[in-house]
Amino acid sequence: MLICNKCYKENLDKAKFCKECGSSDLYDPQAQEKLEKERQRLEELKRIEEERKRKIEEEIKITQEKIKKKLKQRKEFIIKHKGKIIASVVILFLIALASAYQYFYGGKYSRIYISKLESKCHNDEASCKILQKYL
Repeated sequence: MLICNKCYKENLDKAKFCKECGSSDLYDPQAQEKLEKERQRLEELKRIEEERKRKIEEEIKITQEKIKKKLKQRKEFIIKHKGKIIASVVILFLIALASAYQYFYGGKYSRIYISKLESKCHNDEASCKILQKYL
């Protein structure tokens, strides 16, 4: 509701002029209240935003501390069990090496032996029977 400064008549609609005297000099008596409410609302939004940022920063800090703690625990574990870890890796490497050797060169089921039998199979009937027996 706007009030005319000349005739002090109340204008209920949002017109830019007074309907009684035609003056465009109108004011809103509730303008101060509206401005105060808007200011309070903006302050509340600002406070909520600052609180949200603070919580996010705290969560980031806590997460970073957890990561540092886990890295420290892993380092301590590796330092404590260094000999066992090295021995395990060496043993796994030797097992893989032995398996590869067995696959290619290890006895009558090896890849090289079967390849030799396959090459002879075209010439010799006995080697073909042996090959079929194993495969």
